[in-house]
Amino acid sequence: MSGSTEWRTPPDVYNALAGEFGGFTLDGAASHENALHWRYCTKEGLFLKDRDGGYEQLSDHDGLTVSWNYESVFCNPPYSPAATLAAFVEKASTSAKQGALVVMLLNVASDTRWFHRHIWDDKLHRPRERVELRLLAGRIRYHGILNTPIPSPRYANMIVVFHPWD
Repeated sequence: MSGSTEWRTPPDVYNALAGEFGGFTLDGAASHENALHWRYCTKEGLFLKDRDGGYEQLSDHDGLTVSWNYESVFCNPPYSPAATLAAFVEKASTSAKQGALVVMLLNVASDTRWFHRHIWDDKLHRPRERVELRLLAGRIRYHGILNTPIPSPRYANMIVVFHPWD
């Protein structure tokens, strides 16, 4: 996992957010190993997880191409490459304008274009309309392949909620 940016969200973090927002209908950026919802997107497409740990592919649309409209999406996207992270944030912003609730777990990157374009309103000095920004104390200890915490988190974290516009 050294150098990876595709670590598993700790289940307690995911479960707290799912409880607060009434559950999610989709994990927007996952792998077969780290998906926390039974319906999830990987780089290869949209999948359903079964009770035995297997999965079935529903479409070849990945998290960036499948529709999130009117979904309740949890998304912990890969933090690199930067263009991929930016694309996921843009997808969340656009999808919220089309009726989706998107809750993202992101690294604090207030110096990036995507942060200022989709999250922070520079003129009003606050989050953009229908965007909620939560800066977290400390760093989240993501989980590795064996579901054990990664010892030294690299980034500070934030939760960004894109509330639906309709």
